Amino acid sequence: LVDVARRNGIEGFQGSEDDKLTRYLDCARRHMIDFAVIVDGDDVFCDPQVIGRIIWEKKSGGGDFIIVDGLPVGVTGFGVDVAALAKVVAGKKEHDTEIWGRYFVDNPAFKSVLLPPPPAWAHPEWRMTLDYPEDRVFFERVFDELHRPGRMFSFDEIAALLNRKPEIVAINAGAQKVYE
Repeated sequence: LVDVARRNGIEGFQGSEDDKLTRYLDCARRHMIDFAVIVDGDDVFCDPQVIGRIIWEKKSGGGDFIIVDGLPVGVTGFGVDVAALAKVVAGKKEHDTEIWGRYFVDNPAFKSVLLPPPPAWAHPEWRMTLDYPEDRVFFERVFDELHRPGRMFSFDEIAALLNRKPEIVAINAGAQKVYE
């Protein structure tokens, strides 16, 4: 992926394969930033409006960890203060940090801000991240339904589709339990 990005004039960063938190910290330090909104490449439907809300919250008073809570898995980015991230990395014992939000949310030393989702988007039972074959089938079905050449579709359109056709949600409904 990094090679494809570089061939297209996009800088990439590679870090630890297993330790996401160390990878994020190393990348932030390399680029000398103090706050990052982290979106993994397998979160295809992460919405720009959600990222904007996270950035606005940070500018408005912030927090060490900011998400729009109650959305489907894979739709929110994760706003992280890099100084807080460095503290988490220094104190963690695990190397596999695939699921990492609890390092902030469960620790009262950090200010976690859980923003409410737009009501029509509040479907934490939906899974929109790409880890398993059934996730791929889910994404293919959504794209088959909504994609039109030269036009981007919105998350409002995705939510409306899934409410109309719950059989699409059922495609990967069991994958989250396996993942966790």
